[in-house]
Amino acid sequence: NLIVRGRFDAVYKNESGIEIRDFKTGAPSIDSQEKADKRAKESTQMSIYALAWKLENGVRATTISLEFIDQPYTGTAVKTDKQLDNILEKIYRAADGIRAG
Repeated sequence: NLIVRGRFDAVYKNESGIEIRDFKTGAPSIDSQEKADKRAKESTQMSIYALAWKLENGVRATTISLEFIDQPYTGTAVKTDKQLDNILEKIYRAADGIRAG
């Protein structure tokens, strides 16, 4: 009873697996690789993309990444099955809250 729509910016197949990438323009200043990786790791949007990939393809994406177009950094992260389960629960809680008014 729940449909979530979205669109991947890019999906790359490489020797290590599948990478889902989102391109960010005008993002707040990212001045280190550590901050870029943290943004990717904490991104709800990218977690939802990783979950969608797993649900549609039966396999978890190897990495997710945020490429900051205006800055020289691409943040990357790996989402575990547990993290994907948690984001699914978060989506259902949000939907329940919306339905409850």
